Amino acid sequence: MDLRLDLESRLGVAQITLGSPTFPRLWLAVGDLQIERVEGPTGPLPFVLTGDPAGGRRLEIAFAEPPQSPLSLEVRYRFKIHDHFDGLLASQVTFLWPYHCGNLFPCDPDPADGFTLRLQVDGVPAGQTLVAPESLVEPAPPYMPAFAVGPYTFRSLGVTEAGTEIGVWTLPGTEQQALTGAADLLPVFDWYETTYGPYLFGDRAASVVVDWPSGGFGGMEHHPFWHIARASIGDPVTHAHEAAHGWFGNGVRLRCWEDFALSEGLATYLAARALEAVRGAAEGERIWNLYRSRLEAEVRKRDTEAWPTTCDQIDILEHPLWSLIPYLKGAFFLRAVEREVGREKLDGALRELYAKRAGEAASVEDLVETIRQETGFDPGSLVQLWLRGRGIPED
Repeated sequence: MDLRLDLESRLGVAQITLGSPTFPRLWLAVGDLQIERVEGPTGPLPFVLTGDPAGGRRLEIAFAEPPQSPLSLEVRYRFKIHDHFDGLLASQVTFLWPYHCGNLFPCDPDPADGFTLRLQVDGVPAGQTLVAPESLVEPAPPYMPAFAVGPYTFRSLGVTEAGTEIGVWTLPGTEQQALTGAADLLPVFDWYETTYGPYLFGDRAASVVVDWPSGGFGGMEHHPFWHIARASIGDPVTHAHEAAHGWFGNGVRLRCWEDFALSEGLATYLAARALEAVRGAAEGERIWNLYRSRLEAEVRKRDTEAWPTTCDQIDILEHPLWSLIPYLKGAFFLRAVEREVGREKLDGALRELYAKRAGEAASVEDLVETIRQETGFDPGSLVQLWLRGRGIPED
């Protein structure tokens, strides 16, 4: 996709290329976009809009004969400001997770879908800075592309051994706290690259301080410039967690939302491992104690299984899985495997999974099978305890 957005006129132009179209009909999620025109290689294409703008609409294009390969389309449209973490926010920050990409550009919101991107954002107000990647040359999930506009200042933290420059984008009044939270981001990112493999999304990566609506906290994995809410910028675990999604959640996409633990469980586990590697064993123990107390509180509030048996059968925002359970039970599952096979073997299995599936979608079952093959240990009993069971297993 070549995507051009104008913030002043709120005009969007998406040039979309599909590699191997073999279908008579194409549909794309377009949310509440106002579609003005759709063009193909030979001129305008007829289209229809179906669905409710409040619940998400689809742009449907029917072809009189099988389309040429590759198929190129241009969609011209207008986009709106959103108030509920579901598009371009009034603070000039985008928030597309989990399936709101259609409120900013025509897309397939399936987390397994991957696309490359060239992005141009015009109409940035004078005195403001655009923080966004110019391109994503490796396939990214539909919720990953993002930008932020504001009076930003960039602070470089250095370059990893692999040559990736790491930094932090700050807003006025946030620099000191942000630099405290990101103090170890450079060695953390270096540890990810060294331990699990090359970073897919360019040679620059950074945490970005963003103003989310009231109550927003934590971060969002918008690589290579992931967003962290102003309320959480001083937390090193949040910085390490969002950086880890460059490997799992973004680098390796989700097969379906039921595989949420493959993204969040792994990122939660890797954040603890990375910060322990950088800061020492005491820091690792502190983080695992924090995870434990959060898990106990979450189980008391609303327990659920961390890995449902279905696929593509849930709405992630309406299902009990939308909680900290897949984050924390997923992390403790991996810690339990680590205690059985040792860190070196588990790291080898995760490295192998990333090597085989980077740029593709995978499932929790792929994770489990890779652990089985690479370590010789069958984690089936731990799957039942941590991912399919309720409560908190005894140590």
